[in-house]
Amino acid sequence: ELELTALVEEEHKPSKASKDGDEIPLNKALKQAMKWCRKKTRKVIILPSDIPLIGKTNVKLLIDQAKNLDFIIVPSKGGGTNALIIKPLSIDMKFGGFSFKKHIEEAEKKKMAPLVHDSFYMALDVNTTEDLGEIMLHGNGTETKKYLESLGIKVESCHGHERLKVTRDNE
Repeated sequence: ELELTALVEEEHKPSKASKDGDEIPLNKALKQAMKWCRKKTRKVIILPSDIPLIGKTNVKLLIDQAKNLDFIIVPSKGGGTNALIIKPLSIDMKFGGFSFKKHIEEAEKKKMAPLVHDSFYMALDVNTTEDLGEIMLHGNGTETKKYLESLGIKVESCHGHERLKVTRDNE
């Protein structure tokens, strides 16, 4: 948060959430942040905010791996990207849609060999009702699970179209 504030204050450029051609606002914002980071650090870690099962040990492992690697990518269970450790501006950001494949393709264009870090706890992001069920099953001790419980969210096994049935009290 402080670094992002410093970026805005240092550059004196307001950021707009407008779509430029095919570039989505997140990718544009990340590119702007990377320009600032390139002057300050050798590598950056990008973590979306909707990874409810991630813990300190997951992040520490990524950082430890990054000591010897220039590109680490964590896929989401839906084909997206749930973490990147890269040198600033080493690839174009391709978040949105099936970004995992797009980021791998960007790395290959630059002759980079990314380490694919598969992690159950980092693969889950929050996009569907079933994802909430996964949090209820596997999110012991997380603030997200506590919050979902406070909303009356319940989960049960279901054999049919979806694997889990997620309901809310009073529905």
